[in-house]
Amino acid sequence: VAAAPSKRILFFVPDANHHALIRVSKSFNLYLQSTSANYAFQPVQSAVEFEKQLEMSDVSFVIVSSQYLKQSNVPLEPLLVQAQEQDVYYRKILVAKVGTTARALNGKHIAAAIGSIDRQAATKNLLAQLKESTSGITPGMVVPVTKDIDALFALTFGHVQGALVTPSSIEVLQKVSPAAAARVKTIYVSPPILRAPLAAVGSRVSPQEKKRFVSTLKSMFQDKNGKRVMVGLEFDSWRIYEESMLTTGHKR
Repeated sequence: VAAAPSKRILFFVPDANHHALIRVSKSFNLYLQSTSANYAFQPVQSAVEFEKQLEMSDVSFVIVSSQYLKQSNVPLEPLLVQAQEQDVYYRKILVAKVGTTARALNGKHIAAAIGSIDRQAATKNLLAQLKESTSGITPGMVVPVTKDIDALFALTFGHVQGALVTPSSIEVLQKVSPAAAARVKTIYVSPPILRAPLAAVGSRVSPQEKKRFVSTLKSMFQDKNGKRVMVGLEFDSWRIYEESMLTTGHKR
């Protein structure tokens, strides 16, 4: 019987497809076992839980939302970034029920998954981004939720009038409730957002181990379980992280 992994990789990406995350976790751990990497993959649901777990000395790597990485003071060293057809960015869409105009959302509530530990600052930035966009939307309030799909459910049940989500969350809603999905439309498309980087945690990881683990992840597509992870998280390759990627993304 193989020994249990002694180190962990934390995953905190509120915009991820949480509908697929159970399958992704199983496949990721099977892939790590097949490479003899001494790590276990562990998703967490909130920034508070992420930072609590990050204090544990067995956490060597993280895959974390770029919004969190940009605002955090935690010593994380980005190494790789997920990419889809070489594009390291994704976009979010503001959706509302069919018949709603951008102007009609002024003063209304919209829901959004917030990946920052400082929800107040993140909410303020989002409000400014919407106001300065070509749509010129000034919501009355941004309602923060833990997961992207929760924002859509809040819209579906009438708790909010808009939801800022990823296109993949719409696809999840189409599977769960095709009728509800048919009743929403896109109002606004966000600026590019950097996909979740892989980062080493402070001085816990040696240069040799960083190099070894980067090589392990860049070979994921060659393994059936690795491919399942990539499909579930909606990317098809890893690219070497460049600092300019973080500043280029999130631009207005």
